[in-house]
Amino acid sequence: MLNSNQVSFFKEFGFLVLRNLLSAQEVARIGEEARAAADRIYGDSPGGPQGKWVPLLGDSTPFNASLLEDRRFHSIATAVFDDSIFGLNTDVLFWQGDTGWHRDLDVPGNTGLKILYYLDPLRADNGALRVVPASHIEPHETEIPQVDPLVLAPGETDYMDKVRALAVLPGDKMLTSVVVESEPGDVIPFAMPLLHASFGGGPGRRLGATVYWYPSATPAQLEARRREVRAIRGNHERMFEFPANEPYCHPDFIAGAGGNEVRSRWLEQLRNLGWIEATH
Repeated sequence: MLNSNQVSFFKEFGFLVLRNLLSAQEVARIGEEARAAADRIYGDSPGGPQGKWVPLLGDSTPFNASLLEDRRFHSIATAVFDDSIFGLNTDVLFWQGDTGWHRDLDVPGNTGLKILYYLDPLRADNGALRVVPASHIEPHETEIPQVDPLVLAPGETDYMDKVRALAVLPGDKMLTSVVVESEPGDVIPFAMPLLHASFGGGPGRRLGATVYWYPSATPAQLEARRREVRAIRGNHERMFEFPANEPYCHPDFIAGAGGNEVRSRWLEQLRNLGWIEATH
């Protein structure tokens, strides 16, 4: 999927922009499956203060459940990391409000990949993804640039030189953040320790994500990852009022691992982290 220039850019800046990777029919199917799953999980409940979080690895959401192993997505993960990376989840958020600046993983040494795809057109003023390039590199930069961001317009593919021009001398801070305006079908992979945010999004903004984690290299990092797994349940109950009896790693996905060496290896990692046991 990726060429050497894209891999090099990702390693340096922590994100990519892949326009029209998903077809209109695929985007529609993601949304239809997610809506049906949300209705089943939440019923008449509006969800939590941040909206609704919907994991999508069951047999009732087959297209979404296929994305972890989809050649397009999995090849991105293995290209920017390596074959040891393992699939975690595929989900859709029906999100309410701003996110604020944050990292999806913030323990030194722990990393992974989130592949993001919005199901609605987004611009700088209504919830488009914002990133601080190179903020995934350790030691992590915590200061948010205060100048106006670089805006990548919808359909813009020639963005790498523009982002590279933002960089100053090695070791100095990035001059600005970047807003990635997008249309449905665009896909934005980014390193999970990358600082990112969104502002101005309307209620029910639909955000799809396929997530991979990279194995922890040390016992301390592994234990930190296990603590994070234990915290996720509480966070999702608080933010989305996600029902306690709903699984994160769906039994259908687990049952389908027979004869699938890659998925079986992933599940071994998830059991070792307590992800499967902690989220049933």
